[in-house]
Amino acid sequence: HALRLLIDEMGVQGLAPLVFSCNAAEWAGAVIGRLAGYQVDAVIALAAPFDTEIVKSCRSMGRPLVLMNDHEGEEAPGIVEGDGRQGGALIASHLVERGARNFGFFAGEDTTRISHEREAGFQARLRELGHDCTRRITSGYDYTAAASAAEALLQNPPDAVFCANDTLAQALIDTARLKFGLSVPRDLMVAGYDNSALARRPVYALTSVDQGLAEMAARTVAMVIQMIDAAQEPPPRVVVPPRLVIRNSTCGARD
Repeated sequence: HALRLLIDEMGVQGLAPLVFSCNAAEWAGAVIGRLAGYQVDAVIALAAPFDTEIVKSCRSMGRPLVLMNDHEGEEAPGIVEGDGRQGGALIASHLVERGARNFGFFAGEDTTRISHEREAGFQARLRELGHDCTRRITSGYDYTAAASAAEALLQNPPDAVFCANDTLAQALIDTARLKFGLSVPRDLMVAGYDNSALARRPVYALTSVDQGLAEMAARTVAMVIQMIDAAQEPPPRVVVPPRLVIRNSTCGARD
């Protein structure tokens, strides 16, 4: 979805995208290296952790680099990112307001700062409100693994669970309903992250955090154009605030 938004926005701005992909078998740096053979004006990196060497590679090619995610190295590129900490805090405030007092967090198995920020914001806001999240499970982000992991949590379900993305939330809701006979949200409130098409399906009606991907894509393309035109200026950083979309999985109609 984010890639499509980026491509659409580049088309609107009269830019022609050249798309490369990588996976676990191909280090992202190898893809950046391949770009040296093309006459690109700038590089946009989407949804991957990047290190200092990749930033240096783009710099040595004389190509501006914009990351549509986060970066922790000292060699700073242009960055457009969401605010995961604020997103987690929005979920915590909402669940407490809805009456939850016993909380769980369903984490994905990754080591990115983006994921950790969501959990940190959730935990910090709960503590500010006088609560704590003592239940935590993890799984891969695929549905089957998540459904299996959810069973352990639901042996003694909390009042509410914040899931690191919408796929984890989908698996949790299905497992709660089909294997444990729980009602969502009467017995268990569930919130996700990303506000994906999945969250909007009536069968889930999932409360979820919208990262503002459309705005992030627009700001990323605008930043690329700015950096091409003013290559000597310090790389900018933009943070797009999240928005909580409240649906029936935590509020409103009940099973």
